[in-house]
Amino acid sequence: MALFGGCLPVTVIALVNATRLGVSVRGKGVIVCLGLAGVILGVVMAVNLGVEAYRWPSRLVAVVVNIAQIGVQRPYGPDPLLLSRGGDRAPMWVPGAVAVIGGLLLDGVVELWIGA
Repeated sequence: MALFGGCLPVTVIALVNATRLGVSVRGKGVIVCLGLAGVILGVVMAVNLGVEAYRWPSRLVAVVVNIAQIGVQRPYGPDPLLLSRGGDRAPMWVPGAVAVIGGLLLDGVVELWIGA
């Protein structure tokens, strides 16, 4: 998801998963702050590197943000990477797809803003 959508969808899904795992409010705050920092860094890179050159570095930032967010979730569940946490949990395919599409739309808005 980090490679296709960036920091925004990774953060949305990390928050959904954190809620399902029972992560503390402080942990959710850390997840949001990590995602926000990644989004801001992505915009700064877009402004400084240009629209064409910032895509891969911003995806790398999204992967690092995702790894850090997984680290916050890890103490609360045996495997927060699972897309479905068992029979009592809903699969996360639909929220993941919606988050990726939202991230791509945000990416397009940033590209239009920077390119204009």
